[in-house]
Amino acid sequence: MTPILDEEGVALFSISYDTTAVLADFAEREGITFPMLSDVGSKVISALGLRNDRVHEQHAVFGFKPNPRNEGVPYPGVFALAEDGTITERRFFDLYRERETGPGLIERILGIDSGLDGPQLTSKAGRTSVTVRLDSADYKSNQRVWLYADIALDENSHVLAAGNPETYVPLAVEIDAVDGVFAGDPEWPEPTPFRLEGESSDLLVHEGRVRGTVPLRFHSASGAGDITITGRVRLQICTATMCDLPGSVEFTLPISAGRLVVPAPKT
Repeated sequence: MTPILDEEGVALFSISYDTTAVLADFAEREGITFPMLSDVGSKVISALGLRNDRVHEQHAVFGFKPNPRNEGVPYPGVFALAEDGTITERRFFDLYRERETGPGLIERILGIDSGLDGPQLTSKAGRTSVTVRLDSADYKSNQRVWLYADIALDENSHVLAAGNPETYVPLAVEIDAVDGVFAGDPEWPEPTPFRLEGESSDLLVHEGRVRGTVPLRFHSASGAGDITITGRVRLQICTATMCDLPGSVEFTLPISAGRLVVPAPKT
């Protein structure tokens, strides 16, 4: 990912409570080339309000015994900074174990296409093209992977949004249940009002290129194996004079179990 960030003039660095020796060993083993800052004693981590003083309590919920290595551990997350040091975005989650993928962070924070997406499916039907993809080719336990649904409409078409009478079908993404994967609520852009010819009230629609996102939380245990995400995009297309019958696009997206990264002992 760092070549992509270098091209965009974005600096990447991390901070942890590990010693420089531990970080150097980890960087060599994992091929990490960006700066990894050592905050032994968690002074900066504490000053930023990121120190997790409840880690043993939280570990107990998952059946983990207290481990001295976790003293001073920060909540995992990301700050995005402007050139003057101003924080422009802060991405942390309620569940302390949850993290996003690198490509997902690049796309959602910086709006940059990482080119490292996972599997995707594109279906074209008449006036509409639907592409569904994952932001990563593999997953790790407790990782958040984003599913993107991109709908491309021609200039004379609209796709119905949520908030219309029940006789209309709103744009939606449905994810089939799979063990160890929890799908969050889809996020869509704000719709705009549109009125069919001859009607007396407006409908809420999306126009042009529409992107929806769905967070997928992978809570499968390490070694659970590859997973296949299946589901469908439901939609109803309207022109200036009429609305088509509702339709759907089925998708099947396989995602591999990622390699488990084992940390070196804290020294």
